[in-house]
Amino acid sequence: MTTIENLMSTNVTAVFNERDDARRRAAIEDIYTADASAYATEGSSSGWDGVDALVLGLLENAGDMQFTVSVAPSAVADVGRVTWELAAPGGPPVVRGTDVAIVRDGKIAKLYTFIEPTG
Repeated sequence: MTTIENLMSTNVTAVFNERDDARRRAAIEDIYTADASAYATEGSSSGWDGVDALVLGLLENAGDMQFTVSVAPSAVADVGRVTWELAAPGGPPVVRGTDVAIVRDGKIAKLYTFIEPTG
């Protein structure tokens, strides 16, 4: 069984960092419910197609930057949290954020992304 902490970490590494469309989509279907919703400053999305489109939009503007987990994921009941950074390899972070997810049946059902200052 996948732990919520593992789901949160996998979301950063296998979804938001994955530039191969087929592998990213497989990861989304593996860790998100089919009716999942994602909410971020850029807007909201729903379903696997919506989550995939949201991530693809971010990746298209990220160049060679990568997301990394900067604070270990944690969970309480059915809610998970992970803090991450986006940076070029070896460079300082250009964006920091925290994802909070509600998990249902071992998958992410709702994802909320909070962007934090880097300065």
